[in-house]
Amino acid sequence: MKRIRFKFRFSGMFGQTLLVLMTVTIVIGTFFAYFLGNLYEEQYLEKQSDVCFANMKERSLEADKAAASLTAKMESLLQAQDCSRLMVSGKNLLQQQAMNVVQELSNLVDRDEDVTEAYLYLPYSDKVLSSDKSVVNSESFSRQELLDVEGAAAGNGNFTGAMKTGGFGNGLFCLDGEGWMIMDYPDAKTLARVILRLNLPEIYRKMGLAAEQTTGSGMIYVYDGRGIPVFSGMLAYPGAERLMVSEQEQAGDRKEIYRSGEGYILVYQSDRTGWYFIQHMDGIHLDVEAPSLVRALVTYGLFALVLLTIASFYLIWRIYRPFRALLESLISQKNQGGGIGNGGVSATEQELLRGIVKEDREQNERLKDILQSVGASLSEHLFKQLMTGKSWDENAVRQTLEQIQSPFPLDGSYRVLALTYRSREHGGESAVDGELYGLQVIRCSEEYWGKAALVQSVDMEEQKLGIVLCMKTAMTETTWYRELERFEKSLRRRLAERGFEVAAGGSDLAGTFFDLNVLWLQALADLEQRMESARPENPGVQMLGRLLKGDSGKKEQEGNREVHIRVERAKELIKDGYGDSSLSLESISEKLGLTAPYLSRIFAEHQPPGFLDYLNRYRLERAKDFLRKTDETVGDIGLRVGFNSPQSFIRVFKRYEGETPGQFRARIKEGGDA
Repeated sequence: MKRIRFKFRFSGMFGQTLLVLMTVTIVIGTFFAYFLGNLYEEQYLEKQSDVCFANMKERSLEADKAAASLTAKMESLLQAQDCSRLMVSGKNLLQQQAMNVVQELSNLVDRDEDVTEAYLYLPYSDKVLSSDKSVVNSESFSRQELLDVEGAAAGNGNFTGAMKTGGFGNGLFCLDGEGWMIMDYPDAKTLARVILRLNLPEIYRKMGLAAEQTTGSGMIYVYDGRGIPVFSGMLAYPGAERLMVSEQEQAGDRKEIYRSGEGYILVYQSDRTGWYFIQHMDGIHLDVEAPSLVRALVTYGLFALVLLTIASFYLIWRIYRPFRALLESLISQKNQGGGIGNGGVSATEQELLRGIVKEDREQNERLKDILQSVGASLSEHLFKQLMTGKSWDENAVRQTLEQIQSPFPLDGSYRVLALTYRSREHGGESAVDGELYGLQVIRCSEEYWGKAALVQSVDMEEQKLGIVLCMKTAMTETTWYRELERFEKSLRRRLAERGFEVAAGGSDLAGTFFDLNVLWLQALADLEQRMESARPENPGVQMLGRLLKGDSGKKEQEGNREVHIRVERAKELIKDGYGDSSLSLESISEKLGLTAPYLSRIFAEHQPPGFLDYLNRYRLERAKDFLRKTDETVGDIGLRVGFNSPQSFIRVFKRYEGETPGQFRARIKEGGDA
């Protein structure tokens, strides 16, 4: 077969490929630089604005404290008996009460450094009482605009500082460079108005608005609710052009951020005074020195050019040349009337295509195998990290579970088993034997619990194994610990021929994947208590005790007596606290210094079927006494004996007694057998 040849201009193809790769690299680099710049600016804005807003909030709190203090003093004045009489005295002003109120106004100014003048306006009497101990007619008062109460009744009593129709309403406001505070009484129909002239320099000092006391990138300017500067006499306020904004960047709880030129305007509104705190914050500027920029471009530009050159050669050698040869061959065969099926493609080209497809398939298979093996290892590592209480990130845990396709949900019914094993004879088994025995324990555990739960085994330190169970079906505490006993016996029976001993302990139930550390500690505590109660005394010591003291079985009797005392103590706690709906196995075990699994097991052994059954029956006996001897409602009795709701009381009563509490009471009143 004649080999088909074609003209191939290597320099032209190389140049075009390199040009395309360089263009793509520049576009991606530009986009990435723009993205990083925006991200950096957002982080700068968030962090720097938090500092500024915290500073403005601190200044606002000082103003709020002053406003709250003055409000309390004004309310106290208005509610005084002398003031109440003056409100309705009309034209015949009561002189003695007027003098008393004038004295109170004078005392208010003398005792409060935030106030310079205080007035009480009485619309019915048409009089103004002043802190300078004078009483004048309203038309003689110098600030007539402060006496207009026509629109004041529409005020809602909060400190918005907004203008009311026909006059000033309740609140804080500024007028002609002076600060004022007004309170009308009552809200519906004004009988009296307290007017305070504020000592703005003192409030300015308390708020810490002096230049040396502020932090951030600029001064803080304060405006009242109408946009009038509050401290115009103490601070040079900026012109309107400096506060021009283009668009709103962010908005939150009484916080707003606007873009202004190359910087930002931060606005914070006080909740009580209604004042606006405004601060200008500079934008971020990235200044890069020209020599550093040139050096970086040369270094990374050359490095990128080398990589692009290598990529161009690879693309030409592995992709362009073979497929161009294939295309030329197909065109040639088509012109000659041939086809691929008729030998139109050369053997070399077909082999090349098969190699590419086969290589891709093999790589996919290898990736799948790697993911499966790594997934199992990652799963055990993740569970071990959570069980040992090491630091973890909740989002990272979620992502890991999704990536390894773990069947374990974040929310479920989780329990943990703690297993330990040791050689029956000290030094009798090697480390390899112990490792094999541990693998057998894991296999037996997975077979035993595989139908009832999702199982994950974790190899812990010092010949301890952790078995995490995500239960598929609900199981009571009594059933759980009985099943745990059967599981332990099953392990010992199946692995009896080995030279090891195994013991198991269990935890309580938890509803989330992130409680594995708590469950592991509970399982370890239960395991230690089980091993302590099951640990036999040295046979030689037992025999010596029997021969010398004759106290055979004394240790066992003392152990049983101690367990009996613990159970009786738990019963006493039930008797004393049965009326508490929060009484539970966990709360009683904590008071006794025991773990909940251990108390549940010994309670079930000495008072079957178990703790919950005994608690329910005791509560029902007390409830039957109340049903016989009192006229309380069924719901009140149920709550009195410790049930969470009347419905749960009726449901449990009927399950144990075969009738509802109401039916029981009716039968007793009819003379039936209790």
